[in-house]
Amino acid sequence: MKLATGLRTAKLVAQVVAAIASAIVALVALSPVVRRIWAVGVSEVAPYIGFLRPYAFLAGIVSLALFFYLVVTLYNSWKHRFALLTSLENHILLDLHDDTGKKADFSQSVLVRADVNDVEVYQHRIVGDGTYTTPAIRAEGSSFRVEGPVVVHGLDCYDLRFVPPLPRGRLVRHYFECTFENSFTGTNESFDHLVDYREKLIVMEILFPAKRHPKTASAHLIQGLIKTKIANLDPVDADDGRKRVVWRMKKPELGRSYRIEWEW
Repeated sequence: MKLATGLRTAKLVAQVVAAIASAIVALVALSPVVRRIWAVGVSEVAPYIGFLRPYAFLAGIVSLALFFYLVVTLYNSWKHRFALLTSLENHILLDLHDDTGKKADFSQSVLVRADVNDVEVYQHRIVGDGTYTTPAIRAEGSSFRVEGPVVVHGLDCYDLRFVPPLPRGRLVRHYFECTFENSFTGTNESFDHLVDYREKLIVMEILFPAKRHPKTASAHLIQGLIKTKIANLDPVDADDGRKRVVWRMKKPELGRSYRIEWEW
């Protein structure tokens, strides 16, 4: 992993140097002032460098094209460097069993893609009050081991460590399940998802007890201390006759929390 990281860093540095060099060549070759000085100077120093003049404009165009190509390449390198994994779909389900909210099953199904070579770990964070049972974590598409919990920023985290590390492009679906206890006992409650990875689609779903339906439900974006209401969520009938609310989000913002609030 260290060798691969070092090679990626060296490649990134080489691309930066090449982009700067190509930009300088393009500037020199295409600048009207510089080209005018070049034209005047050629008559004085010909025939030593006169043969270069016809190729100056072409060199500038090629260098400019190379510069833009390298800028795009650098952007992709930067994007992959800071986003090791992409979650293609993330389905999160909170199943409230009893009328008092003392017991709720949490399950999460995530399909991830490795965006670089040698991806070693995906981290799950537990967001919620009360207590929870030891999570059951499994994966399809890779061997793995589970490590944790460790506390990161006040939250319990479990690491799904891939063995061996994932190559770029590998798809893995993994599942996380646990039971929350005494976490949703209030009249006004909420459930959050923190976006730790680049995600394409999130589906947050809450199933309510048969005898206690939500009076209201709404979706919110949390940015630090600022809460922004996104939409009201209308309860709909689930297959078993209970009520549920569902919130689908495409391309959520990295580092933000998405929250469903309800009164029941």
